[in-house]
Amino acid sequence: MLQEIVDELYGSRPRKPLYHYTSLHGLMGIVGAKILWASEIHYLNDAKELRHFADQLNREIARRMEQEHARTEMLRQFRDWLPSRISQGPMMFVASFTENGNLLSQWRGYCPHGKGVSIGFEPSSLIAAAAQASFSIGRCVYDSAAQASIAGGVVDTIVELAKKWEPSPKYHVSQSWYGLFESIEPTLLRIAALIKSGSFQEEQEWRVVSPTIVNYIEPPIKYREGISTLVPYLEVPLPTKRNIESESLAICHTFVGPTPSPNLSINSVSKYLSQAGVKPNLVSNSGIAYRQT
Repeated sequence: MLQEIVDELYGSRPRKPLYHYTSLHGLMGIVGAKILWASEIHYLNDAKELRHFADQLNREIARRMEQEHARTEMLRQFRDWLPSRISQGPMMFVASFTENGNLLSQWRGYCPHGKGVSIGFEPSSLIAAAAQASFSIGRCVYDSAAQASIAGGVVDTIVELAKKWEPSPKYHVSQSWYGLFESIEPTLLRIAALIKSGSFQEEQEWRVVSPTIVNYIEPPIKYREGISTLVPYLEVPLPTKRNIESESLAICHTFVGPTPSPNLSINSVSKYLSQAGVKPNLVSNSGIAYRQT
């Protein structure tokens, strides 16, 4: 049942260009290295993201505890297990894209004032590049009814598994079902990675998601400075296409964000992408008025 949920969530395929918002400095780093940084999911800008799905699960658990009296203890332990594992479980890395490459809230949230771009990638090329790096691509779910249905499917699975699973003597009696929960933890985290609050629905976000990672020593995990912590990340090779003379990024469109010098910025970004071999090279002004702060 859980795998069916995962297959459905990651079964959608984007048909439009997917945009990534970044700074002018970020654009040069992405184009120059042909890679994108996928940040560890627990370090994303909105720290409440993973807890949002935990809240959905808690509501479903409370409902089931009133019905599944024979499973009340197991469900109670699942409820107690969730907070720490959602916030401190295995590592998983995500890179964010959106169908909307010209959204004011995105310019404000992810780009330095007056220095933002959104880079549009060909969807089929992005899917292929993600798969080659063992990443999956999925569309975020914002609808509360759909999220409740997914949470119900997760609890259904746990109840069914519990019928075939014995409480483990390795754990304290108050945690005797934790072995069961740990067995589904990687799958559960993959589901949680695509569940977002409906307040972010206008973002139309898609995510490129890594497998879960338990060993943090051997994988090629790197670190960058965040607002208040070091942020772990993985480098994800971006889609390229072969031209006559070289191989370039499969960028199909770029927006230049609100800026005091839109014409100059479009001109320089166009020339930079052309020099990097990005063809076709369509660069557009956002058309959103620049506001000084």
